Amino acid sequence: MKAREVQDELSYQLRQLETLNQAILQEAVQGKLVPQDPTDGPASELLKRIKAEKAKSGKKEKPLPPIKPEEIPFEIPENWVWCRLGDLRDFRYSLSYGVLVPGNEIPDGIPFVRVQDLDFADSGLSPSKRISPVIEKQFAKTRLVGGEILICVVGSIGKVALAPDNWIGGNIARAVCRFMPNLSLERKFIYYCLVSPFIQNFFMEGQKSINPTLNVNILETTLIPLPPLSEQKRIVSEIEKQLAKTKQLKDHIIANQQATEQLLKALLHQAFEVEERNVASPKGKIIDLKPTNVDYYRRTVLAAEIVWQLHKEPTLGHLKLQKLIYLCQKVTDMQLPTNFLRQAMGPFDNRLMRSIDKQLIEKKWFEYRMEEDLKYQPLEKAGQHHNDFIKYFSAESESIQFIIDKFKTIKSDIVEIVATLYACMENILNENLIFSEALLIQRFYEWSPEKKKYSENEVKRVFLRMTETGIIPRLHK
Repeated sequence: MKAREVQDELSYQLRQLETLNQAILQEAVQGKLVPQDPTDGPASELLKRIKAEKAKSGKKEKPLPPIKPEEIPFEIPENWVWCRLGDLRDFRYSLSYGVLVPGNEIPDGIPFVRVQDLDFADSGLSPSKRISPVIEKQFAKTRLVGGEILICVVGSIGKVALAPDNWIGGNIARAVCRFMPNLSLERKFIYYCLVSPFIQNFFMEGQKSINPTLNVNILETTLIPLPPLSEQKRIVSEIEKQLAKTKQLKDHIIANQQATEQLLKALLHQAFEVEERNVASPKGKIIDLKPTNVDYYRRTVLAAEIVWQLHKEPTLGHLKLQKLIYLCQKVTDMQLPTNFLRQAMGPFDNRLMRSIDKQLIEKKWFEYRMEEDLKYQPLEKAGQHHNDFIKYFSAESESIQFIIDKFKTIKSDIVEIVATLYACMENILNENLIFSEALLIQRFYEWSPEKKKYSENEVKRVFLRMTETGIIPRLHK
């Protein structure tokens, strides 16, 4: 397994998703994301109404320069119109920077929005800093009233956020500019235009200087492709639907990435353990692995310990007990006389339970009763195995107890998933393949047609829990 290749693949997938997001936004601003509707009417009429509204107010402002043909970067639908960002501003609010010198932190002061706060605008969090009401009052024109689009103009220029309602009454830093869209527009459409590759690339030109900045004039004159209002709403709806899908994929990849990182860390740790064991062991020594009576007795003692701790749990039966023996043997690297083979129920030893049940009865420890809700019933010498358990499993007792505790109340079908995933992971590693969650899931369902009874989401949740708890195969050489 090549750790670097795994991480590179996951990073590549994340980059591809980001590219997809950018493509969605670019198609949106070019009028290619949703079909046009002739009943919407031309966007030019919408723009005329906005300009007429501004003219009617009597507010005198320097006119924006006309749009020259050479400025237009791409074609837009016939019912769209090119305009400048300043054309779309609510005439009641100027495009303005915020507080110049905020002063000291005032715990009960006015919320103060800085550049770093823009990253968390959609999280419901309030700005992390508060300033004096006396200072804030001097910059009343940039006080947030709701509905603003905030743009970073110094440093990380081009960062954009929709001001949430819980920021109303706060103010903005000097590095942040406030843009208030006209009420006749869909605010989120303007936002998605500003974060699209087309405009972000335009903003990026400002970052080539030593002190990257955007000034009001650049923002005011930024080109915006404007569709009719109804189409703005349809575009926003489609963008958010598609971005929600890519976010779901992103979350899945990140979870996969985290799980893989946990797996790799554990494997590396275990690899060092293997090296240490190899160094400490005499080389060339032939080890006789033929089971002895003691080996069979040890196996029974292990089963007795598991049953002793879990016999009052209704989840304990033959299947769960066998899978716990399998996992205890695997995580401790113990040599026990078992023969786990690939069967529908996961790694399975056909003779194991008959043999163990027989010996448990002979020792008068437990009796298996199929008809009972609690399958394993204690006999007169139940618990007397424990001294032998300490004797034979002193080195492995902690790991065994870990397995018992983790699966104490877990149903047998979940334990079956765990054991099967463990075996699949072990096979992948032994084959020197590049490990991935996708390959593991594939191997799980290839194990047996019976595995189709488990949903993919259920299997992934179990795998994630396994990596979090360290129940993964050891790396052998």
